[in-house]
Amino acid sequence: MQCRIRGCRGLKVFFSILLCVAAVLPEAFLAEAATFHVDIRSDELDVAHGGGDDDTGLSLREAVLEANGISDDVHTIVLPTGVFRFTRTGDGENDAKTGDLDIKSDVTILGGNGDRDDTVIDADELDRVLQVFSGHTLELRNLTIRNGEAPCGSGSPNGGGIRNSGSLVLLNVAVANNKTGGNGGCYYGSGDGGGIYSDGNLSIDSSVIAENETGDCRGAYSDRASPGHGGGIAVRDGTLDLVDTSIEDNVTGGGVDGIDRGTCHSTSCRDTDGGEGHDGGKGGGLYLSESSARIRGCFFERNWTGRGGRGGKGYTAGDGTAYFTDGGDGGDGGHGAGIYIHKGTVEINHQPISGEKTGWPTAGPISAPTSDLPGLT
Repeated sequence: MQCRIRGCRGLKVFFSILLCVAAVLPEAFLAEAATFHVDIRSDELDVAHGGGDDDTGLSLREAVLEANGISDDVHTIVLPTGVFRFTRTGDGENDAKTGDLDIKSDVTILGGNGDRDDTVIDADELDRVLQVFSGHTLELRNLTIRNGEAPCGSGSPNGGGIRNSGSLVLLNVAVANNKTGGNGGCYYGSGDGGGIYSDGNLSIDSSVIAENETGDCRGAYSDRASPGHGGGIAVRDGTLDLVDTSIEDNVTGGGVDGIDRGTCHSTSCRDTDGGEGHDGGKGGGLYLSESSARIRGCFFERNWTGRGGRGGKGYTAGDGTAYFTDGGDGGDGGHGAGIYIHKGTVEINHQPISGEKTGWPTAGPISAPTSDLPGLT
């Protein structure tokens, strides 16, 4: 009897301890996966989410903020069909309240039905569309990402449609009509990855990457400026798994023009020619740098690389001098209209690459100067 009583008391103590522990556990530890059903298409941000709009329902932006606030498990955002167009301006902000949608948790976003054309997230060129931060995963299914434009500048110019530093999975997704900034004169140069830039893990299946571009820096007249690489996709220091996907009609920007020298008024300028033009952007469809990739059953069609910048004019004679100098050399057109691979290991078993065009001079649909290409067929 004494043993039985002690056993009962022991059980009471045990369960009391469990209740106490549960009461003090962090909320995030007990959190479960959440599903958010978006029911309005406007870019609303109500007072409860840090904005000033009336609460008329749950917007995509508000759903992302809700998911970001729950760190545990993988959350799902379900979209109805239609166009979700951004209207909240302000690039460079990283909390999803303005500009792009910043992903800081593990999230799956589902389009309204199986047709990717029926559900569209449109940045309206206010910013890129999505940014995935390190340590987090975003999966997109059955939708379109379009009209993103990464801001020009030294801070974050990469990834016109999506910038990924975590893990990004695309299944039946179109990434179209996105671009990196800098067209016509970006002092620091245009970013890489007109459609997608990734320095994390990237997996794309049964999708289309089309009509994206990196900025054209011709006319920038700055040695710091350079056109972006990877009109469709750019991967640096990451991994890529590309399956049954079409990469088509993407383009990189042209190189910076060489500096014109002007008029010479002394002998000091007699050995100075015009500035050299810079090369066009590399990898019209896909640019890979120090990355590993597997490419299976993909079509690369009608991708372009940009023209080289023109050589600058040499000095012309000034009063009392007789010195003329030569013009600078023009830059090369970008290499690898379909795929450009700079370092890394890539396995390619592709469908025919067709209709690719590089800027002058031509450098072929695939350019891989310093890489291993096992399985290239």
